[in-house]
Amino acid sequence: RSLPEGFSLYALNLKQKQPQNGSFFRLSRFSYNRFRLYEEWRIEGVIEEGGKEWNLKPESCRLYSNKSPEKTWVLIRVIDCEHNPYTFNIKNGILILKPGLFSERTLSLFPQENNSQIPLQIIKWKESTVYAWNPAIRGIKARKSTKAFSFCKSSENNNFKFIETLDSTALFFFEGKEISPEIGDLIYIQVIKKSDFP
Repeated sequence: RSLPEGFSLYALNLKQKQPQNGSFFRLSRFSYNRFRLYEEWRIEGVIEEGGKEWNLKPESCRLYSNKSPEKTWVLIRVIDCEHNPYTFNIKNGILILKPGLFSERTLSLFPQENNSQIPLQIIKWKESTVYAWNPAIRGIKARKSTKAFSFCKSSENNNFKFIETLDSTALFFFEGKEISPEIGDLIYIQVIKKSDFP
C-alpha cells in the first residue's frame, strides 16, 4: 500500500491450534514515511473460529519505531486494543481482513512449499545489500550464506545470500550484477528452526 512519501506492508502469522492453548495470531504492519521514518505495529491475540469467518481478538497492541531497518526496534507505545476485534476470510486465494485497528484490507497469501521456508517482503535495498521484513524471522535460525530465492515482479532469481537477522528484518547480499526489486517483492529463506512468536 502506498502512503504519502512512503509505504506500508502487512503480515499475518498464525500459530497452529494446540490441545489446551487454542490458536494464536500476530498481525503486523510495517510502514515508512520520511517524517516518522520506520514503524512496526505488532498485534497479538487469540483466534475464534466462527463458521465462514475467523474472529481475531487482540490481547496486545504495541508500536515500535526506529530510524533504519538495520537497527533494533524501540517500543514507543502500548495501547488497549481488546475492543478492536478483526474478522477474516479467504476467497480465491485472497485474505480479506475486516476493520479493527486498521481499515479493511485485502492481503495476498504467500505461496509456501514447506514449513521450513519463510517469505520476507523487501523493504529497502542499496547497491548489493537488500533488507527484507517478516516478524516471523525473529528467533529463527538459518545458516549464514544460505542461498535464498525471490519472486520479484520484474524477474525471478536465486542470487540472494542470507547474511543475518536484525530483529524482524533480515539482511541479504545480492550476488548478481544488477538488481531492480520493488517494495513488497518476496524473498524466501530456508530456516533450520522456527520459534513461536518470540
